[in-house]
Amino acid sequence: MTPLLEIIMSFIASLPAGPQTWLLNSPLAPHLDAFAAHLAEGGYSAQTTRNHFLGVAHFARWMTQCALPVSLLDEQLLQQFLAVHLSHCSCPPPAVSDPSKHRSSLGHLMVVLRKSGAVAEVSPAVGPIPDELRQLQLQYRSFRLGSACSQFNTDFLSPLWKFRTQISLGSNAESLQHTPGGSAQHTSYSWLCAGHGL
Repeated sequence: MTPLLEIIMSFIASLPAGPQTWLLNSPLAPHLDAFAAHLAEGGYSAQTTRNHFLGVAHFARWMTQCALPVSLLDEQLLQQFLAVHLSHCSCPPPAVSDPSKHRSSLGHLMVVLRKSGAVAEVSPAVGPIPDELRQLQLQYRSFRLGSACSQFNTDFLSPLWKFRTQISLGSNAESLQHTPGGSAQHTSYSWLCAGHGL
């Protein structure tokens, strides 16, 4: 057994019995060493690493219950877990049902699975908005910010870029107000744009 694997098994052994079983008996079990190495390279604290493992353990339990192979994972299935499963989750503790506790963990997991080729890469979008977002990601990396931080911010800013593009192209703001929830959406985007100088 390699030193890294020994550390990983020791760390998993320190988790409660439930999450240990969820991880080791799941389709994600072969990828736990790469996941741990990814977190170690990111310099995450022991507590943050533990939280990420607990989040992935909960997701692993759901995968096993659904008989989902790793190769089928994508953002749509992650969203199903976050929005559908967690909304009526009855998994035993220490599983938590707050989506905010899982997003970062699952983001790290997908980075690892895509890097290993276990999950297909997302085809890059083309156009001025994706190009601008890719430039933002490069800037994050140049400042040595983590991939999950970069992905969260680009996911967060993507709709703002689209809205800013609509404004710059002279689209009619009235059309936003006549769509379901349009007025509230327009107000929230305006507030966010103003708050972020966009």
